Amino acid sequence: MQLPESYEALYEQARRTATTDRHAAIEQFRRLVDRLLSLPEHLLARKPDLRDLRDSAADDYLILLRWTGRNEEALAEAERFSQAIPQRADVWALERAMDLIDSGKVSEGLDTLRALLLQYPNDAYYFRGFLARELWAAGEYAEATELAKVLAQDARDDTKRVVALSLLMDIAMEADDPKAVGSYAHKIKEQTDRVPFAACEWLAGRGYWDDLEKLLKRARERFVQRVFRGEMCRAQGDEAGAKAQWAPLLDEERGGDADLYSYAAVRLLTQQADDEVTGLLQSALVEEPTDLALLLALVAALAQMGRVDEAIATVQDYLNLRRLIRPYWKRLPYSYWLRLRRYPMPDEAVEALRPHFVTEQAAAPA
Repeated sequence: MQLPESYEALYEQARRTATTDRHAAIEQFRRLVDRLLSLPEHLLARKPDLRDLRDSAADDYLILLRWTGRNEEALAEAERFSQAIPQRADVWALERAMDLIDSGKVSEGLDTLRALLLQYPNDAYYFRGFLARELWAAGEYAEATELAKVLAQDARDDTKRVVALSLLMDIAMEADDPKAVGSYAHKIKEQTDRVPFAACEWLAGRGYWDDLEKLLKRARERFVQRVFRGEMCRAQGDEAGAKAQWAPLLDEERGGDADLYSYAAVRLLTQQADDEVTGLLQSALVEEPTDLALLLALVAALAQMGRVDEAIATVQDYLNLRRLIRPYWKRLPYSYWLRLRRYPMPDEAVEALRPHFVTEQAAAPA
């Protein structure tokens, strides 16, 4: 069914505007949603495409409000939609939870998510995963772990199981539990046949060399072996041994993600960042914008090259993205700081980056 051109055109215009000016797009979506909400129900009942457009516009409007940090407005609008479109109460409640958390009302937001998990048992897998991630960000590691374990048990395919195991590994890093990190990393390797680079980075950044050694014994990737065995040599004061591990890798013809990780890591560990390295990392991040190993390597490369403002902007862009992909952090977690600090950087760059990360181990909630 063809929608009235004015509504459809307004929707597409607002979506285009959102790519360049989110605040202007918010006003366009608000006007469109108001018009669509004023339509009588009997008309929407006869025109389901028009009803779907109303719901999509309302969704996009709330997401843009949250993305721009206009959380109080988003909360008010979510409440309005819960009255006007009650059949989508779960959607509005979920948006409300995120806005509560992002505005500092973390306990209330988490309670809203817990209620959704109970109220919608048919969507329990989705809400359980969402709650687990927000608990992880809030430092509620024990509850987050229990929920993530259920996710892993209930996963219907290998991809979902790896996602749940990766979440468990992330939580264990923040909880400073190297045994658990190693255990989940091993389970991920059983599913993917690859040792997760993130686990190796964190163990090296934390100085848990015995646990790293156990994990490396399971790694078949020769590049990964060389990166971290070189770091182990360096930690023991054997700089010659480190360079011996790393030198062959720099001569390898690169191909595949693992090669890029390792090649970039060794270039950074030996303080050889340049435009080639940053270019490779930036290109890879276009394809995988949430890849933390790539992101942290790019930040370190820019810092080594003296492009500190670009390094900070890279972190800020990622923090802004976290408003959408969840959980959202105002500062990146301590485990990320440890992974970044493996790379040598000028002192002034370290101090400039420090405000954008949690730089001390947080005490677990009582």
